[in-house]
Amino acid sequence: MKLKTSTFLSLLPLLVILGFYAPYAFLGWFWQDDFLLLDKYSRGLFPAELVDFSNFGRFLSRNVYWFTLSRLPSQSAAVYLLANTAIVAASAALIAWAFRRDRAPYYGLIAGGLYLCLPATIVAYSWISNAQHLLGHFFVLLFLALYRSQTERQGDRLSWPAALGLFLVLFLGLFANVFVGLALSLPFVHLLAEPVARRQPARWALLLAGGLIFLWFILRLRQIPQEAYATRLDFETFATSLAFYFRKPYLGWLWLAAMPCGFAYYLVQRWWLRAWLFLASLLFFAPFALMVHQRYVQYGVLPHLFWALGLWAVANDLVERTKWRRPDLILSGTAALLLLAMAARTGQFFLRGPSGAGPRQQVAQLREALGTPTSGQKICFWPRHPVANTTGVKVWDLPREWWFVGFGKAFEQFVDPRHSYRLAQPGPGCDRSFYLDETALIPASPATEM
Repeated sequence: MKLKTSTFLSLLPLLVILGFYAPYAFLGWFWQDDFLLLDKYSRGLFPAELVDFSNFGRFLSRNVYWFTLSRLPSQSAAVYLLANTAIVAASAALIAWAFRRDRAPYYGLIAGGLYLCLPATIVAYSWISNAQHLLGHFFVLLFLALYRSQTERQGDRLSWPAALGLFLVLFLGLFANVFVGLALSLPFVHLLAEPVARRQPARWALLLAGGLIFLWFILRLRQIPQEAYATRLDFETFATSLAFYFRKPYLGWLWLAAMPCGFAYYLVQRWWLRAWLFLASLLFFAPFALMVHQRYVQYGVLPHLFWALGLWAVANDLVERTKWRRPDLILSGTAALLLLAMAARTGQFFLRGPSGAGPRQQVAQLREALGTPTSGQKICFWPRHPVANTTGVKVWDLPREWWFVGFGKAFEQFVDPRHSYRLAQPGPGCDRSFYLDETALIPASPATEM
């Protein structure tokens, strides 16, 4: 079978990016919240959290994920990172399937490659705990792919079995991350754009049932104390978030102006999927827009993805209207080069040092320093530098170096559980004391421990 040039150009960036993911699985290690989740869920599934939401409602992406992988014979971090690799690859495949075209197979492949190449996706992948978000992405994209496939086969109609299947995907996805509920905006936009879709009772039932369970999740989560996830409805908080996720304030404001325009244009044209991409970029940004303390690059994956896919759709529409001889070759070649450039840039992230490198080195140092004691000791740690955060939120104002080692859980799990590890200044109450740096432990002077 002869491989078309456009298809080859589309596969190339995918292969390059996948070449980063798998090797990184054997370089990265546990970090920060990983130690807390591993410590807790390796001891049990905690089924009560299925309804009490003390896990933020993430029973699938916390309880099931960590409990299942902790039961495997190998407890190497590579097991967890390879699992995340599989989740990311599956999500990319779903995008490729959702945006496939018979006449231009490169279209879906470039779309899937875009997800793999996004810097935010790579950042999310590199930290094991972000499986909570990666699984959320997977369920959103599974909902998208199944809905698109069903409507293509049925001519904008939605059968009752298909609606039930989509509801089950949504229901399971909510237990991965509550933002999955925003996927309901897809059939809603379809209703707005297509009169035929409004006459389908199964679609209305999906929206009603899905909307009710989504609302229940939101109300339950609001009852859980979320000091670290505090939100504030004001312009300053929103502007700060916009500047953070788009790097430059003017880019954020440009995005904010362009998304409604793209949505309105394609809605008038009755191209419901393209219209949804622009609306979805806004909707999936909304949960993070007003957070006071929680701002992480990985939260921007879906807003950036849907924005870029919307632009990719616009580019295809424009090129198809030209009289160029090989529009597919020109567009796929340009896209492949852009993805390769993005791959080269984001690949530097892996070269600077994998997540967890510091705690892994500190664990090795502490093992060597303690040797093989016959009884437990009180081991104290204190940061070398003063705490910079003054937010008033306890978890944020602790030394970041102590957070990196999971508040001491890294040492409890990978050094010796008989010891007591605590954050305290060197003093008479400590058998051994160390100063914490981001990547090293510095033994305290013996005089300070007396």
